[in-house]
Amino acid sequence: MFRVTGRIQREHMQMLLELLERETGGFALDLEEVTLVNREVVRFLAFSEENGIELKYVPDYLREWVTKERAEISRQRNPEK
Repeated sequence: MFRVTGRIQREHMQMLLELLERETGGFALDLEEVTLVNREVVRFLAFSEENGIELKYVPDYLREWVTKERAEISRQRNPEK
């Protein structure tokens, strides 16, 4: 598990992606202390979760936003539904 705190911005996504790529087993991001994100980061988190990365201790505001983005990803992948 990797704990993320404070703001997550665009420049942090590359570092997170590199960490995720190095892991061979299960991986989780602890987001309990995340205070600020932008839409690009939320999309990244939603895409990561769609691809098996576990998001743990997600603040309510962020969970709601990630859930909406995951629904949008699903609609884009399956436009007929």
